[in-house]
Amino acid sequence: MKNRILSLVVALALVLSLVPATSASAGVTEVTDAAEHTSTITVTATVGSAYYVEVPATLAFTQEAVTVNATDYTYKAEGTIGVKGNIPSNQRVYVNIPSTMTLRDLDGAGSVEVTAALSLSKDKWTQSDLIDGGVVKTTYTESTLTAGADFVSAGSYSGDLTVAFGLEANP
Repeated sequence: MKNRILSLVVALALVLSLVPATSASAGVTEVTDAAEHTSTITVTATVGSAYYVEVPATLAFTQEAVTVNATDYTYKAEGTIGVKGNIPSNQRVYVNIPSTMTLRDLDGAGSVEVTAALSLSKDKWTQSDLIDGGVVKTTYTESTLTAGADFVSAGSYSGDLTVAFGLEANP
């Protein structure tokens, strides 16, 4: 029995020695002459995508005339929304805000409401907006967020503005 197993192991080793070894190489070229030969290597790289959106924590209205969405208002608030990062050329970063928002009078138990109009100077950023001379910018590419409102009653007003952002296909 031992001889049979030993014979089987020796036979298997002999068969395996005749099978060529394989590897993940581009290929092996046997050269038997003095001529120059070439081989081609495929080189790949995967670069991850990441972007950053910076939004202001607060906007404060001042008594200053402003036109928002073709309407004139007596109070103005401005802030900056910035985008930076490295995104694929077939995508773009979008930032969405509503066209209006409601502010409530904090002094009057919320009984007085004022509607503010909102606009952005830029709401989409492509790869070319975020790269300068082939290098990803380290500073934010900015958009101005403008709000306009008419406050008729004295008081302290507050409201929440939701800013939505993400990646979408770049047509």
